[in-house]
Amino acid sequence: MSAQSQALSPASRPPSARSRAFSARRLERLHDVLRREVDGARLPGLVSLVSRRGEEHVHAIGTLAFDGGGPMRRDTIFRLASNTKPITAVATMILVEECKLRLDDPVDAWLPELANRRVLRTPTSELDDTSRTDVSRGAATRVPSPGHLGVS
Repeated sequence: MSAQSQALSPASRPPSARSRAFSARRLERLHDVLRREVDGARLPGLVSLVSRRGEEHVHAIGTLAFDGGGPMRRDTIFRLASNTKPITAVATMILVEECKLRLDDPVDAWLPELANRRVLRTPTSELDDTSRTDVSRGAATRVPSPGHLGVS
């Protein structure tokens, strides 16, 4: 057992009480996945909070630093360099959970500037040797660029 997993706060253990808002099995699975990240030394510690219908579950796992330090706690303060990414990720996952968005949906409808995008055919291709990539439900088809076919 690693030093990170030895310094667990009581809040880091999987919940044993019956939950009305959460599946106990899924909460245990979440805890196990998070714990593996710490035990695998990918990060020294973490704090996660899941809230639904007024019920919340907190996992505080590991330590403040790889070389020890205090244990992670529910109220550990983290420096956040950018708020856009985590807020966008949470909003996206809410839309996925509500079946309003699929993770494999094309982004063209929401980001029209990415519609009809072109990519180099190979990493060493000339800049005009491109193809248009059409993505539909995970299946990508490459359409040759007019320049590549000798058509202007």
